Amino acid sequence: MKSIAPVALLALSSLAACASGGGPYARPLYVTQTTSSVAPYAHGAPAGEASPVRAAPPATFGGAVLTSESTTARSVEYDAPARPDAAPVDVAPEARPGLATEWGETRYSSMSYAPFVRGAATPIDVATIHYNDAQLAAMQAMQHGGRPTRWVGVRHDGVRVSLRDDGGEALPGYYAGDTVYVLGNAGQHYTIVIENTTPARFETVVSVDGLDVINGRPASMGQRGYILQPYGRVEVEGFRQSRDTVASFRFGSVGDSYAAQQGDARNVGVIGVALFAERGAVVDLEQNEVELRERANPFPNGFAPPPPRRAYY
Repeated sequence: MKSIAPVALLALSSLAACASGGGPYARPLYVTQTTSSVAPYAHGAPAGEASPVRAAPPATFGGAVLTSESTTARSVEYDAPARPDAAPVDVAPEARPGLATEWGETRYSSMSYAPFVRGAATPIDVATIHYNDAQLAAMQAMQHGGRPTRWVGVRHDGVRVSLRDDGGEALPGYYAGDTVYVLGNAGQHYTIVIENTTPARFETVVSVDGLDVINGRPASMGQRGYILQPYGRVEVEGFRQSRDTVASFRFGSVGDSYAAQQGDARNVGVIGVALFAERGAVVDLEQNEVELRERANPFPNGFAPPPPRRAYY
């Protein structure tokens, strides 16, 4: 597969980097650890405060408590679509229920540039996380047979992706097969945390509501992303405004979402992380070791080689 030529990438704090189109950013820059400062926020919770997290009760879907037929004769109902197999109808963003991500308050988040060469043009893995309010997330999960399960992140190839609140706690959610539905609240601030438990570097292209978190345009895997250092951690706090600031992620209405303001709210409610390996890197050391040992030759040479120094000739 064709490799991608080296380009300059941006480093977020001291652990990560995001890329632009190269050009004037050919020389790597370096940054030190930074802290976040919050500017006044126009909507939702006051600056510096996060709305309390409301996790759905452990046995609740869409407001209907799940019970056993052996203990009650009353059946359980939930507000399912009348025709789940029918194609959805386009509705004005202002009329759509549920959560999307708004352009939040400005936070300080420094960055610099660093080189990264992808091993292939396609990612080795993609993590997809759906989010919504408690009722609609439950409805989505139940359509796929999901049940309430404590969710702490999606793990792929030694990399874990999670959504976290201001206190650093993973937001609660449901598993439905391989799909995750995370619960949020309007006005709540969240970050996307990507953790690397391997000795390899990765590039992570991140999208929120179908928009690239670096340039705000429709997301694609051809765009460049954040560098995840070996055993490192990247916390993506918002849509990047400049080298030093981001507009934080806030759950809000679909009509007020950044995607709607950009003219396309069709992909709200989903977060994607595409993971690219570095050229020449060994991603799975254990599997690589298995392959090396499987190919090991017990008799690599038919005759004994002479020692470096010989007493007799």
